[in-house]
Amino acid sequence: MSRFTTAALAFLAAALPAAAQFDLGGGFGAPADGANFAKASLIAEVDSVEPGKPFYAALKLEIAEGWHTYFSNPGTGQPPTIELTLPGGFTAGPLRFPAPHIRVTDYGGGIKSTTHDYSGVAIHPILITPPDDLAGESVTFSGAAKWQVCKESCVQEKAAVTLKLPVAVAGDAKPSAEAEAIKDAVARSEVGAPLWMATAAVDGEVLTVTAKVPDGTEVPVDRAHFVPSAQNIADADAEQSAEFDESARTLKLTLKSALADGAALPPIGGFLIVEPDAFEGGEPAAYYLATEGAEPEAMASGGGETQTGEEAPATTPSLGGAIPPNVLTEERKALIKEIVSWGKVELGETDQEVTAQSAEGGELGENKLLSILVLALLGGIVLNLMPCVFPVLAIKIMGFVQQAGEDRATIRKHGLVFGAGVVSSLWVLVGALLLVRAFVDPNVRWGFQLQNPVFLLHDRRPLHFRPQPRGRL
Repeated sequence: MSRFTTAALAFLAAALPAAAQFDLGGGFGAPADGANFAKASLIAEVDSVEPGKPFYAALKLEIAEGWHTYFSNPGTGQPPTIELTLPGGFTAGPLRFPAPHIRVTDYGGGIKSTTHDYSGVAIHPILITPPDDLAGESVTFSGAAKWQVCKESCVQEKAAVTLKLPVAVAGDAKPSAEAEAIKDAVARSEVGAPLWMATAAVDGEVLTVTAKVPDGTEVPVDRAHFVPSAQNIADADAEQSAEFDESARTLKLTLKSALADGAALPPIGGFLIVEPDAFEGGEPAAYYLATEGAEPEAMASGGGETQTGEEAPATTPSLGGAIPPNVLTEERKALIKEIVSWGKVELGETDQEVTAQSAEGGELGENKLLSILVLALLGGIVLNLMPCVFPVLAIKIMGFVQQAGEDRATIRKHGLVFGAGVVSSLWVLVGALLLVRAFVDPNVRWGFQLQNPVFLLHDRRPLHFRPQPRGRL
């Protein structure tokens, strides 16, 4: 079997797990109505809004069976975000993340991946504060939510969500139908879970977190796992160990640090999740561990409250002090501006993302098109220097030298056949992709197979070239 045939079969094989998203008879395909794999909505714990009385709204994600979304520190993946547009005078705190489920995927061969995620229904509370002088009959909240939902492969999804609530006089607001669900989510988030103060130290690749355990609380160390709320604190895939000192009432957690070499140890906050006993069952217990400066109250002081009528970015809280790579600091914004100053790329109004004019269907300007063509040319030049391509250049040059003595018609024929082979091979792959999109899953995109671990394991295997007979290339 040729290498091209093998690669094409691997490409098509990768389409199957990527498409195994909803059970439509054969077990493959997208939702029949073309909807997202997670349905987003904006809900509230009250049926009306009182002047000056804070309440919790929430981003609610109803996740399709077998799929999951992510915690603020996903391990592998991307957490949900929402940008709220508030009525005049309202403010909003950050998006809250309840204690996640710990999922360990074993790909075999010693390769494992740990993610922190949610399945079923995920509720992310947001504290909303109305103005004291609130008037009118009703208020409307709107938001742009984005999230990543995964199964065997991942899909980026987004939705516009709205919530309209009547305005009530003081004392008239009642709990809504979603009040209990939001209350439970708050209780399992960093602002509602029992708080244990802790200290932390880092020595090379070893991160140690030591927490004071309240009297009367037992911690079965064999079922305890610490999940920092911020990314880039600890290696999610590495083993952890825990030691409980009964006399001192302290719990010592040892993790593999993910901090950059020489980086100062930031305030650290995160969930200690204790899985239930296998025989007793029940829900995991969750406690929030925080070093000084990482307490939920301290972190909430900079929680993204927004003034009258502005967009309120209720996004991943930077608990733990580390800055997630998808959040733009002023330094990162300056660097990005320098890099893309020659193209039609604009920074978003919030510090959470970079948006291109063409990203939401805007016009693709001439400068932007020229930028794409230049980058494509540079990418092609760089690819010629790769170990899998560079040696082939010498082979092709030798082929040209051997053809030097042949007539022009033969050389032209070889060139046309070679070009037709390249173009037709790519069209076969494009055709396969279009068939998958048309009949299996419209969410599949070019390069989706690179998200599939089976394809990646196949792609990483050593290449063995067969020796050619003497005198042939």
